[in-house]
Amino acid sequence: MHREKMIRLEGFGVKSYDNLWASTEASRHTTFERCLVAMDIPLVGRIISRSLRQQFHESLDDFEQAATGAYDCTQLEDIGTIINDNIHTWFSDMDNLQLWKELQKEMIFEERKEETMNVEQHVTCQH
Repeated sequence: MHREKMIRLEGFGVKSYDNLWASTEASRHTTFERCLVAMDIPLVGRIISRSLRQQFHESLDDFEQAATGAYDCTQLEDIGTIINDNIHTWFSDMDNLQLWKELQKEMIFEERKEETMNVEQHVTCQH
């Protein structure tokens, strides 16, 4: 729906539209891990997504090439043959692959910031 149509809906004014729009725009910002978990590949959750992110250095393109090719994910920690097969099966489905590509066009991918402690924090924790 267009903005004008939406703000004319009962109980839905300019403020509601603006809030919805802002929320939608904010949801476009995501990370490699969150995107991969959202694809609902069987048994691919946060831990597996983290391993894949690290292996492919947050490159969705490199991951896609591996997932659509013959890359053996079992060489990664936490990934066995079932998860490897699930990844390749999911990406071999043309509907899934099309969804993957369309979402990449709409999303803004951010690098995940690794949480690190500086030396002062570490010293403080020791006392």
